[in-house]
Amino acid sequence: MKIALSRRLITAVAAGLTLFLLVLAKGGCLFPKKTGSFEYIRKGEALLDKGNYAGAITLFEKANAGSPGNKAITDDLIYAYSKHAARLADEEKYDDAVSYMVKAYGMAANAYTMQNLALTFEKKALYEARRGKWPNALDSFEKARLAAEDSNIASTSLGISLYNDAAAEFKAGRNKLSITLLKQAMLVYQDSHIFSLLGTVYYKLSDLERARFYFEKARLLDPRDKELAKDVRKVSNELEMSQAKTVRQSPHFDLRYDKGQKIDAAYVAGVLERAYFDVGKDLGYYPGLKTTVFFYSTGNFRKIFMMPSIVRAFYDGNMRIPMPETEFDEKELSSYLYHEYTHAVLSAITGNNCPPWLGEGIAVWEEVRWTRPGAVIKLPVKALEGHALTVQGLSDAFKGTVAEKTDTQLYYILAYTVADYIVDTWGLGGLRDALKRISDGAHAINAIDDEFSITEKEFDTRWVAYLRRKFVNQEGVS
Repeated sequence: MKIALSRRLITAVAAGLTLFLLVLAKGGCLFPKKTGSFEYIRKGEALLDKGNYAGAITLFEKANAGSPGNKAITDDLIYAYSKHAARLADEEKYDDAVSYMVKAYGMAANAYTMQNLALTFEKKALYEARRGKWPNALDSFEKARLAAEDSNIASTSLGISLYNDAAAEFKAGRNKLSITLLKQAMLVYQDSHIFSLLGTVYYKLSDLERARFYFEKARLLDPRDKELAKDVRKVSNELEMSQAKTVRQSPHFDLRYDKGQKIDAAYVAGVLERAYFDVGKDLGYYPGLKTTVFFYSTGNFRKIFMMPSIVRAFYDGNMRIPMPETEFDEKELSSYLYHEYTHAVLSAITGNNCPPWLGEGIAVWEEVRWTRPGAVIKLPVKALEGHALTVQGLSDAFKGTVAEKTDTQLYYILAYTVADYIVDTWGLGGLRDALKRISDGAHAINAIDDEFSITEKEFDTRWVAYLRRKFVNQEGVS
């Protein structure tokens, strides 16, 4: 965004495949009296401790055959089946994992085995869906729901797991699968977070009617949530105004603006198409899907988004640009378009993981490079006084509050100088590789350290030296 924003990111209770396993009671009179069964149990538990679940299962099954109905043996066997199923699921051997969880369920149909079986089916369904096997995935989703339907604990756990996976898919830009997972979740667990995220996904897809529907359902479940009330109001206002919007398409963009709005759509489309290739070349990425760009009157922009006046434009899955009532300066408009389109590309490259400080720094760098070539950016030396000139300090400044600070421009320039230092020292290839590490899950500072073989402290020292050498006016005149 042109000014960093903070939007509520909904988080969930748990993540990944978590199998809830029985805690088994050992010792005393629970053990069978038969010597053979006792030896099978003793040896089986030794194998369990070593992680040899298949071997432990063989011994426990023999113990169970010798002493059928013994609770201690049953618990051991259920535990071994569950642990082995979890390992098989980790290895993406989902059919075998399901087979062992069915065995555990057959030994004792309780909340824990129902839960584990449902979660295993859910992970199998996700695996199939990611590979485009939709009929198989839908069948597995149904089996997951059926496995959990007789237990509130199992249904709740399944709903949470589906929500977590949906949030991960949405963050990675896989909106279709995210919607599928959320709609599965709402069948087993009624929670405002599920409906709110559905609203958010549809909002990103510019399906305002569905976005409002799901935001309203979320608010009914949690009427005291002020953020949900804001979401409903925002989407309702935008939906009302969208009826009068004109759509203009270019090869890589959809432009949407009010019919009566003064906008040179041909000029804007041309700038955006140039940005597609310029920024794409620099960052090594050309989005396959079209980017939607909304233009608003300044009044409507403030009414819908209720942001501080300092916010000039932003990206939230779509580019959103306010247009002044008077004639707009074309160079200034071009800088906004390049800036926000850079955010769109960074979001796609990193799976929405690019931290605000780095994203803003790169966006300003691209904006200056392509719309203000040759611009001289200088800071008075006094402007740096009282500021922690470290990447961590910069990161802290951008965590949701920078738009409210009086020295906003300083933070943006400092972020820009970090991007400029990286490109000047390691080239655009180095920047792309650091972004790739962030995409793979590395923290931004760790990605920089690992990619450039330099410690955080040394990076800070070298960056500040570069900053003072290139960007600081030592006489104190900006």
